[in-house]
Amino acid sequence: MAQCRENGISFVRGDSYTAKLYLHSIDSDEPYILKEGDTGLLMVFDTSGKAVIRKEFSCDDQSEDESVAIAFLPSDTEGITDNCLCYEVEIRTSDGDVFTLLYGEFFLMLDMITSDIREAEGGDC
Repeated sequence: MAQCRENGISFVRGDSYTAKLYLHSIDSDEPYILKEGDTGLLMVFDTSGKAVIRKEFSCDDQSEDESVAIAFLPSDTEGITDNCLCYEVEIRTSDGDVFTLLYGEFFLMLDMITSDIREAEGGDC
């Protein structure tokens, strides 16, 4: 189970997941088109404010629909003990400016619901 909506990303800890992010200015609905030399960075922070995941991207990663696909590998989340984190996406332009484009909640579910039900019932479904 995975979701990416209303600036929130959630999926099961240890699963693979690709989030499709649409970049736009916080104060505008206009899409942000990455330019040559721009660097994007998605950072996920734990409750202490420490960045526990960092994913970089560039204009080469932006698709025709103006989205950027961010792939999370099982190893990205397996060691994270918090389940409610936050994230932000910033762009560093080739001119040296830094802009925050997106931010929101990043929720990792501890286990699949079905595995919890199986354990509670004492066996497989």
